[in-house]
Amino acid sequence: MDDDTLEGYMKAGQALARTREKVKQWVKPGVKFTDIVKLVEDDFIASGVLPSFPTNVDVNEVAAHYTPTIGEETTIPEDSVVKIDLGTHYNGLIADSAVTVSLSDKYDDLVYAAEEALEEALKVVAPGVPITEVGKRVERVLKNYNYQAVSNLTGHSIEYFELHGDVSIPNVQVNWDLGKFEEGKVYAIEPFVTFEGRPSKVVDWKPGGIYIVNKLRNVKDPKAKSLFDEINRRFRTLPFAERWLQDFMPSDELHLNMEKLVKLKALYEYPALIEVGGRPVSQAEHTFVVTRDGALVTTQRVCSCSLSQRVSIWPKPTQVLLCRG
Repeated sequence: MDDDTLEGYMKAGQALARTREKVKQWVKPGVKFTDIVKLVEDDFIASGVLPSFPTNVDVNEVAAHYTPTIGEETTIPEDSVVKIDLGTHYNGLIADSAVTVSLSDKYDDLVYAAEEALEEALKVVAPGVPITEVGKRVERVLKNYNYQAVSNLTGHSIEYFELHGDVSIPNVQVNWDLGKFEEGKVYAIEPFVTFEGRPSKVVDWKPGGIYIVNKLRNVKDPKAKSLFDEINRRFRTLPFAERWLQDFMPSDELHLNMEKLVKLKALYEYPALIEVGGRPVSQAEHTFVVTRDGALVTTQRVCSCSLSQRVSIWPKPTQVLLCRG
């Protein structure tokens, strides 16, 4: 990876890290989902980057892939556990991270477990290390808490303008070969954690409000075609939300034409994912570049700090130091 590319990944990651630090102040009982995503996404733009996917607000047993729709009035409930999954990109160089906010003491350990599992998993990363080592480390940490990982939610590789690359990084032990971490490649590790009991997995719930271009179809309807062309121009291969297109077309007309494009299979709408047993789920996530010295976490905040706080460095000759937290 050349210096300019690495700098772009860091720009995306550091903008995200600064916003992520503010999220806990924004997630409170009674706050609208729509207000949270606007705060997050406006903060990204103010930092000189763009969202790489619509900000997810996933509460309790909803594990992933839900973003509010235009005019939605849903608010954060009392005594809940709230996952905010957020992403940025700088000219197609992507950062992906998540934070879980506990609004009840009963979920505090669930949050800590996900964070510790992520921290420990990042320690195994190095060029040539089998990707399956991550799941082993995550399971070992969670066993100490009497928790388990959601088995069919995984981390992933990241490519240019591609949020989910071809490589999956399971959070559980698996018995098949998934390849090895490669120097210069970008990945995200993201443990999803829930209580013990029957093995955990997620299933489709309801439409999640997150779309992606599915196929470059020949759309004949003039208004639908105009919208489809604009979607391809703005978002390319990245996920997006209907609310991001309100400046292009009136809301009612926009929704109608989005439905047409989904029916034509020109667009795909992701379903929100829910834990099969209705158990609450926590999540922690970081993006990193694999260097010869291990994982360079792009979504961990860089700051000026004392030597005792400095925990990671970039590959030489550039030495940028990262703070804890």
